[in-house]
Amino acid sequence: MTESKGTQKPRYKAPALAKGLEILELLASAPRPFTLSGISERIERSRSEIFRMVQDLETLGYIRRSASDDGYEITNKLFTLGLEQPPVTTLLEAALPEMRRFVLIANQSCHLAIPFDGEIVVIARIEGTGPVNFAVRVGHRQAMHHSNSGIILYAHQPADVQKAWVKEMENLKPRLNRKSLAAKAEQARKQGYLARESNFIRGVTDLGAPIMRGGRAIASLTSPCVSRIDAGDDVGLPIELIIECAGAISREVSAASG
Repeated sequence: MTESKGTQKPRYKAPALAKGLEILELLASAPRPFTLSGISERIERSRSEIFRMVQDLETLGYIRRSASDDGYEITNKLFTLGLEQPPVTTLLEAALPEMRRFVLIANQSCHLAIPFDGEIVVIARIEGTGPVNFAVRVGHRQAMHHSNSGIILYAHQPADVQKAWVKEMENLKPRLNRKSLAAKAEQARKQGYLARESNFIRGVTDLGAPIMRGGRAIASLTSPCVSRIDAGDDVGLPIELIIECAGAISREVSAASG
């Protein structure tokens, strides 16, 4: 009896590669730098076993010593490599001109986010030109159900994709409230945009719209709009503008993909 394709064990092992990936995965999820001893303890391998690999990863630029020299931390090299994939490159090429246009007109920052394992990942941002702006850093990750961008992405997916994403979100914090997610997603779907008070900063309203291709959202364009006393409370222009810019990006991406 032969094993099915999905249950076959790998024929060849690459222990050095496995060690390197374990180190990268640890540092990618760590809130603080890890010393060589700390890495050794967490991945349950001896210091001598990982010493050469840590050196190689540092030399190649995948990890670095922290500014305070209290351990190793991951760099953004892997993230940068991911952005060089053709679909992501096409998205960025289409998005950046419209993001700059939004910032110049609305005088607010904006960022572009894509879905990954139940979270959103920010892959680009343009900072506002005004004296006071709030911007989200590139590489920022957040549970999809706890972010405006994530709710927008979820809202514009077919039912089978939504079901799969819910399973991923259930493993993340904060705890998923399915009814709340469904209600917000319905609002985003009907309106074509979503405007909500920030979950993190008072005085900031997250305004976002989907980047569509093939009938589903592949990214979300969001602006964390700062409420300024001298500018009044009118957020109509940023909302209308972000819908317009997201639509232009969607058309460009769709045309590029044929």
